[in-house]
Amino acid sequence: MAENLKIIAALGNPGSKYQKTRHNAGWLWLDHHFSGLDYQYDKYGDYDWSRAMLNDYDLVLIKPQTFMNNSGVAVAYAMRKFGVTESDLVIVHDEVDLEIGQFKYSCNRGDGGHNGLRSINKYLGNKNYCRLRMGVRPIEVTPATKADSYVLARFRDEELKKLLAIPKSELIK
Repeated sequence: MAENLKIIAALGNPGSKYQKTRHNAGWLWLDHHFSGLDYQYDKYGDYDWSRAMLNDYDLVLIKPQTFMNNSGVAVAYAMRKFGVTESDLVIVHDEVDLEIGQFKYSCNRGDGGHNGLRSINKYLGNKNYCRLRMGVRPIEVTPATKADSYVLARFRDEELKKLLAIPKSELIK
């Protein structure tokens, strides 16, 4: 295992149907902050991946191609392939409990009803990793509104700007 190696797994769904939806916030944010990278497809883990540096960290950036609900398959495989433990894993994902533009970094927490995190917890057998949770709830929507009514909707331009304004320095704490 290389020192200072981290896996950054951005969650989303493959296909043009989901391309700029709120559920793909992780992919959109990653592509914005680490633009111009050449991604390779790992057919065994079913994810796209690339490498980047951030400060003194060597990052393996992955985008599972398994659809959100099976993200754990790709994340667990990448961890084995690159020889990292949960303490070297950060998941970047949409968060319905936060308004667009808000974010929280948290570690060792439950899935909060997020199916991608539920899958990761299942395949890892624990929740001992960190997350960059990025708000996708529109300001005009109350927290009581069912998330499935807007998570697959596309971002409006001003909303996407707020999401992408979350600094990449928030990845490593």
